[in-house]
Amino acid sequence: MTLVPDGRVIPLSDDGRKVVEFSMREMAHKGLRCIAFAERLKDSIDLRGETTLDTYKRDELERDLIFLGMVGIRDPPRPESLESVQLCAKAGIIVRMVTGDHPETAFSISREVGIVTAGITADRVIAGTDFDSISDAALDATDLNVLPLVVARCSPLSKVHLVKALQRKGCIVAVTGDGTNDAPALKTAQVGCAMGGGSDAAQEAAEMIITNDCFSTIVAAIAEGRRIRLVLQKFVLHLLSGNVSEAVLLLIGLVIQHNGTLVFVLSPSQILWLNVFTGTPVAIGLTTDEPDADIMSRPPTRGRIVSNEIIVYTFVSGTILGGCALGAFLTVYFGLNNGPSATAQNCNSHSPFDCDVSWRARTTAYSVLFLGLTLHGYNVRHLRCSVLSMKWFDNPWLWGGTLFNFLTLIIQIYVPPIAQYVFQTTIIDREWGIIAGFLLVFMFLVEVYKKVANCVVPVEEGGTPALPQVLTNESIVLPAELVDSALPDIYNGAYVPEKSRET
Repeated sequence: MTLVPDGRVIPLSDDGRKVVEFSMREMAHKGLRCIAFAERLKDSIDLRGETTLDTYKRDELERDLIFLGMVGIRDPPRPESLESVQLCAKAGIIVRMVTGDHPETAFSISREVGIVTAGITADRVIAGTDFDSISDAALDATDLNVLPLVVARCSPLSKVHLVKALQRKGCIVAVTGDGTNDAPALKTAQVGCAMGGGSDAAQEAAEMIITNDCFSTIVAAIAEGRRIRLVLQKFVLHLLSGNVSEAVLLLIGLVIQHNGTLVFVLSPSQILWLNVFTGTPVAIGLTTDEPDADIMSRPPTRGRIVSNEIIVYTFVSGTILGGCALGAFLTVYFGLNNGPSATAQNCNSHSPFDCDVSWRARTTAYSVLFLGLTLHGYNVRHLRCSVLSMKWFDNPWLWGGTLFNFLTLIIQIYVPPIAQYVFQTTIIDREWGIIAGFLLVFMFLVEVYKKVANCVVPVEEGGTPALPQVLTNESIVLPAELVDSALPDIYNGAYVPEKSRET
């Protein structure tokens, strides 16, 4: 039955039902949550002497109803949701919507926030009952890229069903939710994110709570997590590169002897200073580095921090730097001075005799290694980008650490007591040209390595190279033969009876 504008109650025809259904679908298609209103005359209910309706079953009460009309409630997504979903898409993170809303409402909202984009077929949006009917074996046989993006009218078990299906495919699944019915999925996922304004059950089941109830906070946390991972990689790469360079210089330097005595290419104090102090200011600067501009345009990474690329980069850059330091030593030792003096003695001690050539060569090699390791802090800021494309003074901790290292090197060379009795260095002059030359060679060869790496193993793109094209809402067209057949005022939303407002 239905109420018409003149106050009469008439039977609800099949055409009238179609009008109501189309009206409901149209509002849902616009992203509205629909609520239908109906009444039942009091004299048609047998209260059996009861003063409340709590003892009645739902089937007993929800019959002989008179349809009054429908309203659509708008619960718009946050303005930043679209940008956040687009960032996730570029970062290779697939965002799926699992909701209890009507499929049309869920589909409309998913289009607004960019989950459903141009080119995505309708089978990526599915009702919860249909999704539950798909067996685990069928889901496992389905490609990840064709699994549903939106599951509507779903139960708590539907959400768990989807989470487990994604986990079996090797995905790291994060679930957000605020209701009690979200608790099972929050508990099942690797990362459960409850909203601060949600239920206690959801918050207890989750690993973390988003206090501002904003999806963009999760995206910001992902970016920060990636930044921390990159910082650790830079730190490890810088540290290990220095160790490799020292190992190359010291091991090959074992063949350099004079009068049957080994010639130290580095003094023990220099080795200790390089290992403990040289990398510290640069490492501190790297930890404060801003995230790379393309940090959210890369695919997700998992596994160990010291990846194969880090290992290769470490050995290549360390070998180049160690080779440059050794080249600088040999250039001064044999090139500028035609070898050490025949009368040189005790060149590895603090009280040498006629060892100026050995000490100059050692000071030059140490300076190349010291300054090369300092400049290497800029090389490791990005594994693939050239240092020429970077901003050198955007991180005050990094360039401040570089300046601090240079000043300490000057003290180690030009303050006689420290130079002779601590580091076993000596004053150099024309050797600075050799130092500058080998530093340029080191930086150039690292640049060549990056170019080769980019050609051999190109950097993977994120989830999508371009921002998704968001679909626009389109109204459902009601068949012309139904528009004037029944309930025109209800369909147009132009009439709300007084009786229904009172009810």
